[in-house]
Amino acid sequence: TYQKRKQTIEKVFADGKKRHGLDYTLYTGFERVYDNLMLIFTGMNLKKLCTYLGRMQEAHCAQNSCFEHQNEETLKAMGIG
Repeated sequence: TYQKRKQTIEKVFADGKKRHGLDYTLYTGFERVYDNLMLIFTGMNLKKLCTYLGRMQEAHCAQNSCFEHQNEETLKAMGIG
């Protein structure tokens, strides 16, 4: 369990370092660096949340055919259906 957790945490920091420039800082002073880090990590968490919610919606729609009625309405509006 610890090994999996360790890999997950290290992946997050590696992602931040590689994609968001966390290997160095553009600011000086603890508060400015801290604020910048909080903005970056908030963005990373929002990205994770959007990915998770998108996957949940895809799974839900795959089971329930969410957009089937919209396709029928579109076809009627175009005069095809």
